[in-house]
Amino acid sequence: MISYIVIALVVLYQLVQIYRVNKPILTKGVPADDKYRFLDVGRLCFSYVACFGAICFLTAYTFVSDSTFFLIIGLTALATFLFCIFLLKEPAGAFEKEYQLSSVDREMMGE
Repeated sequence: MISYIVIALVVLYQLVQIYRVNKPILTKGVPADDKYRFLDVGRLCFSYVACFGAICFLTAYTFVSDSTFFLIIGLTALATFLFCIFLLKEPAGAFEKEYQLSSVDREMMGE
């Protein structure tokens, strides 16, 4: 029972901190120089899914032999490589010589 209370307190603390950090954007709106295209957000979400896919590998490892597990990893790595080569594009301006600070960056630096 105590562990549930501790988890609830941690979640509540995190929610308060999230609101505190994002309150200016929530009240004034997102500045134009901080808006992202929908496609970029989709790519980011896909990256998160790929990172958390490790849980699937750990689950598979408990049910298959070592040689099968490494075959699964190799085939998945090949499929991911082919996906990245043929379907993903480099974000426009990702490697600018000078990083452009957004208004939110400037505001955070002034704190």
